[in-house]
Amino acid sequence: MNYADFVAAFKTATGLPIAYLSWHGNPPASLPYCLFLQTDNNDKHADDGHGLKVAVVQLEFYSQLKDSGTQSKIESFFDANDIAYEYQGDTYLDSEQMQMAVYQIQLIKE
Repeated sequence: MNYADFVAAFKTATGLPIAYLSWHGNPPASLPYCLFLQTDNNDKHADDGHGLKVAVVQLEFYSQLKDSGTQSKIESFFDANDIAYEYQGDTYLDSEQMQMAVYQIQLIKE
């Protein structure tokens, strides 16, 4: 699943606003929302030189408080779309007064 397909399907399945890296000065009106960014490559190579370009992606879910129900929706989306994920934990952001839950997934790059 490439970035464009991922964003469209994620919005439909979860109802959450999502953007790549930042909101570029136009954030959603309120929490919760998600941001995602590429953190690494995990490209697959073949003997004939043709391979698969794979992005390691960090998905950040922001909410006022711990929101297990919405996190379950996110995880159900991953499961339904055969996207392997690793839940990397929660962090409270004092300066923003919000919580961030982090997932790592892999997506095909275009």
